[in-house]
Amino acid sequence: MDAVVVWLDTTNKEYIEQRNKDFKDHVTYDIHRVGKRDELRFCLRGLYYNLPWLRKIYLLGWKNQFPEWLDETVCSKSNPPIIKINRELLNDGKYLYGSPAIEACMYKIPGLSDLFIYANSDTFVIKKMSKEQWVTKNGIGKLQIADPIQFNSETYKFNPSSWESTFIYSQVSLFIKKFNIPNFPFFHPTHQITLMSKNAFKDVRKAFPELYKTTINLKGREEKLYITRTLIEYVSILNGYCKISDTKITSKYLNWLTDYSTYKIHSNVSLLCTNLNSYFKKRKYNDYMRFMVKLLPKPIPGEKYMSYEQKCYYTYNNSLAPSICEGKPNTTNDNISLISNIRTTRKKRQRSKRTTRRH
Repeated sequence: MDAVVVWLDTTNKEYIEQRNKDFKDHVTYDIHRVGKRDELRFCLRGLYYNLPWLRKIYLLGWKNQFPEWLDETVCSKSNPPIIKINRELLNDGKYLYGSPAIEACMYKIPGLSDLFIYANSDTFVIKKMSKEQWVTKNGIGKLQIADPIQFNSETYKFNPSSWESTFIYSQVSLFIKKFNIPNFPFFHPTHQITLMSKNAFKDVRKAFPELYKTTINLKGREEKLYITRTLIEYVSILNGYCKISDTKITSKYLNWLTDYSTYKIHSNVSLLCTNLNSYFKKRKYNDYMRFMVKLLPKPIPGEKYMSYEQKCYYTYNNSLAPSICEGKPNTTNDNISLISNIRTTRKKRQRSKRTTRRH
């Protein structure tokens, strides 16, 4: 089984210029809404170490982008290998922008497994998981869901709740018009790393050809109706590629309001999403980074240094460096830091000095 990670360096000047050119009268580009916070580093660490049975990890990015802090040659030879895929190659060379458009095309990755793990760069596997938690012995995918949708099949009406919205209803309506009412309950998809079926993508494209064209040409979510992974998950169950899992994988959703300096994840949580946006202030970056490093401290093969917002965490040749160092490591021998707790280190040094004086 493979994994697909959708990623983008939104600070890339070429990307910004191309996007502004193609968007024209669309919403002004907000770099802080999707700016670099180094989430991709931890997403890859989680997949690499906590799902070691993965065959390949595909990094789906814009044009020839690849993280500057990651050695592409080393990654391509690791186990599992991390392989760069240019997303415009999946759309006849045309640029893909909005997440619905990218999701609609990712099944075209050459050689992709029939069932695959799909992750955005801000979603993480923070605990070791077995392949059996994602797929049955018979090769049927185990799909995690959030909440079931309260739906009256006689009146075709929904009972509103905090989760339900027109966005979800549109997918349910599309499904009913094409396939009738299924023998499984409608549900909200999880906002986490999830399992997807390549065959379900093909079936949806065949069933909704015009809507598929609309979807892959989206610049964001400007249309009222388009294909989302909600519909794809429904079809994957309808056609037997997946089933609703009878064993729930515990997950946690955190956002920009979270106090990362004090928050602690319960030991039973396996999946995490940290959905940050423009309201997530720079002063909180340090707290967020330390929080994530504590969860996923081990670098993957090929990591060269740890950067975000033009700053980086690392040590010089195993000696302690300040918690935030401007620029990049000076030499190739500079090692990746696990963001040492400076206060703890100082206390240890003080204790060591006291012990030495006593002796």
